[in-house]
Amino acid sequence: MNRHTNITETAGDTAENATATTRHWPRRLVRSALFWIVVVPTLVAAIYLFLIAAPQYRSEAQFVIRGLDAPRSEANGFGQLLGVSPVLDPSAKASYILIEYLRSPEAIRALKSEKIDLAAVFRRPEADFVARLSESDPAMEDLLKYYRDKVQISLDSDTGITRVTVTAFRPDDARTIGEAVIRLGEARINALNRRLFDNTVKIARDEFQQAADELSGAQKAMSLFRNRSGDIDPQSSGKGEQEQALTQQAEIDRQRARLADMRRYLSPASPQVVAMQGYVSSLEAAASRNRGRLTGSPGAVSQRLGEYEELSLKQELAAKRYEASRLGLQSANDRVEKEQLFVIPVVRPTAPEKPVYPKPLRTLATILLGALLVYAFFMIVTAGIREHRA
Repeated sequence: MNRHTNITETAGDTAENATATTRHWPRRLVRSALFWIVVVPTLVAAIYLFLIAAPQYRSEAQFVIRGLDAPRSEANGFGQLLGVSPVLDPSAKASYILIEYLRSPEAIRALKSEKIDLAAVFRRPEADFVARLSESDPAMEDLLKYYRDKVQISLDSDTGITRVTVTAFRPDDARTIGEAVIRLGEARINALNRRLFDNTVKIARDEFQQAADELSGAQKAMSLFRNRSGDIDPQSSGKGEQEQALTQQAEIDRQRARLADMRRYLSPASPQVVAMQGYVSSLEAAASRNRGRLTGSPGAVSQRLGEYEELSLKQELAAKRYEASRLGLQSANDRVEKEQLFVIPVVRPTAPEKPVYPKPLRTLATILLGALLVYAFFMIVTAGIREHRA
């Protein structure tokens, strides 16, 4: 009987304990959540921030890209109201191009060519295991991701100033990388200027040289023609020969009239008629020779004039092309001079003296606040579950 009573009491206690366990599990869960959600993360963060985190230094630099004639474009009032972006001026375009280059793998390779081993810099012995680069020989993608986190470049569109900030575990490393980045920027802008020169002035200069050669060839051909023909200007020579022929023909006509008049009252064998006939014949022979020099005979003025006009036309066209190409070259030089860009340092890379990271108090407060928010959300959810079960 007693044994049966004890068994009954034990069963009752077990049931009561089970009931209490079922009733208080939310409270224990809340206490456990406070520990794991708030206390543990905050404690781990505090240990890392105060005992493990290595100091990091930041070097800053600023520069602008300007040309000799690079006015800034601004959106008008309607453009600003409509949110239309203004048309970028060459300096702004070059700044964006330069930023993309300085954030590219090509920039990392260029830094390596300047004896800057980024992997070694970002894995200094004093760097902690959380902040440092994870691998000593990282893939380019991993190194680029870490490099972009440590080397940040941005453009202020209002002022046109490009800011470069470099964070490293040593002050000298941050400054050295900042100076190298500025040098890379200057080299890239100079390369763009050279490409602009090659694409504009070089082409114009080649055209000018071709036009000059063509004009020189035309002038030499004209000189050879004049030396060969002995005639400087066939047009003037032809005009003189033509005028002479007209004069001779007029004299022949006048003397023929006189001869005809003499034959009416003198014998054909009279000395006066014979003399006049001989004079007319000599005039006709001279006129015939003059006509031969004008046309018909080899080396006649008409032949020289045709060749001369062809050479003169070529020379005239070559001179026009030469003048056009000369103006084009001058215009290209002016354009390149106006569009050339320069990197103008505003602030040289600074030499940091105090670390910018870690900021333990601020970071710890942020983590604690976030953990409390998560804990509060968890409390709300568990309270809802408890009410639902009740």
